[in-house]
Amino acid sequence: MEENEIRPEAVFDQFLALAERDATRYFGGIPFSRIRCPACDSDDSVFAFHKRGFDYETCLLCETLFVNPRPGLDAFRRYYREAPSIRFWANFLRLLGEDGKERSQQFLADHGLISHIWMMVAQCR
Repeated sequence: MEENEIRPEAVFDQFLALAERDATRYFGGIPFSRIRCPACDSDDSVFAFHKRGFDYETCLLCETLFVNPRPGLDAFRRYYREAPSIRFWANFLRLLGEDGKERSQQFLADHGLISHIWMMVAQCR
């Protein structure tokens, strides 16, 4: 299975444009707090890179990459409940049907991404 089978480039480009606007709208100008590694709870991490308004760090113990500092859970909850980019992507997955959803989930699992996504979703509930 190829990546473009589950996320056509034009669709993903539209999602990224929406997500960039949403990041500014939902996370711009609010306080950010430093956190421990969300995977292993270590407080030993180093700066990795800056992207779209967020600093990313790598945990020195388990090598998890995560946003740090980051907005509070209320900001994430609001983003995942209200953001146009999230609605756009959810609607796209609905249009794919069950086969498309299964292929998307398999791609994420094959690339070790599914656990990170579910960890974030669980923290936002």
